[in-house]
Amino acid sequence: MRGNEAREGRNKTPPPHLIQYEPLKQDKEKIMKIKEIIHNANADTLFEELPTTSEIAEAYGYNPEKYCPTCYRKFKRHATRKRIGDHSHYPIFAVCNPGGKNPGNVWEVSTKAHYGNEHFAIFPEDLIAKIITFATEKGDWVLDPFAGRGTTGIVSALLGRNFTGIDLYSDNIDKAERNIKDAQKGKVAIKVDNVIGNIPENDIPPLESYLDAY
Repeated sequence: MRGNEAREGRNKTPPPHLIQYEPLKQDKEKIMKIKEIIHNANADTLFEELPTTSEIAEAYGYNPEKYCPTCYRKFKRHATRKRIGDHSHYPIFAVCNPGGKNPGNVWEVSTKAHYGNEHFAIFPEDLIAKIITFATEKGDWVLDPFAGRGTTGIVSALLGRNFTGIDLYSDNIDKAERNIKDAQKGKVAIKVDNVIGNIPENDIPPLESYLDAY
């Protein structure tokens, strides 16, 4: 998906052979050295003493003269050499989100009704999936301090994440453990991005729940 700069024609469309879609090979040792130099720089540090934007892009696995498929800018323009003043919060190197710009302050996600003895405020799976997808990678741990019925744990497993849940109420813990066990056995269908899927057995680690002793 193209970003605003590309979509609005502010950046010219580069030839297809000059677009790089993913990093080739990151040099982690070089990245560590670059980070150390830039983090230790100050307002008086000369630019000549800092890594070039091309060196930064190459360390992260991108050809500095090739173009980002989202914004159509060269990758050397994705690097920040001097992180001081107004630029102090900038990442040293960042590629654009292929899904477009960051989500806004308001998300449109359908609510989910509860039935019978289910939890009264059930998380919509799409909402959880959106957060887990952009905030973690497969194999990462997801913590839900208000586990409720365990929906976060079920979606975490569907997306290949590990899960730890915490809840104050023993009834919620029982429901969460029961729901996750049902999901492990393929008895629970999960709807994410309008796609219904069952979670294979043993894909979800046991729910680790902790009661507040006070």
